[in-house]
Amino acid sequence: MTAEQSIRSITLFGSSLSAPTSQNYKDAYATAKLVAHSGRTVINGGGPGTMLAATTGAKEAGGKAIAVYYTPKYATSFEGKAAENFADQVYEEANYLMRTKKLLELGDLYVIFNGGTGTISEFGMAWGSLGSTLGITSRSSFLAKDGSISLTHLKKTCSYLRRLCVS
Repeated sequence: MTAEQSIRSITLFGSSLSAPTSQNYKDAYATAKLVAHSGRTVINGGGPGTMLAATTGAKEAGGKAIAVYYTPKYATSFEGKAAENFADQVYEEANYLMRTKKLLELGDLYVIFNGGTGTISEFGMAWGSLGSTLGITSRSSFLAKDGSISLTHLKKTCSYLRRLCVS
């Protein structure tokens, strides 16, 4: 089995605040459609913004979408589950950490779109827990569990991160 064949599901992370007219939303939607067209499952956090774009893109392409969410008792500003996010399968976790762990567990590859502190946290947890390789494009990043991204790409990514963090 090739590295590409071993990727059966892709988790998309990104901003809950992305409006349907934003480039971030459009990119997540288009990515989810491509993932679904390839026969893979799209996984997201069940909320609005890029998460809703992921479900919508997958469903409109005839694919499967899985949403993982939690509804906090005390963090009233957390987006929770979007009422219009009609995924095929839904998991409700007890807290943010368990939600993120489930999102990581279900995905074989992770695509991270622009977002806020939650997205940064998810990005860090994905990278840190997997010890995986990382790729970055101008608007999104991706992580692969099996290390299928080339060393050359990783070196370019590290160079980009250094420039971004130092400047």
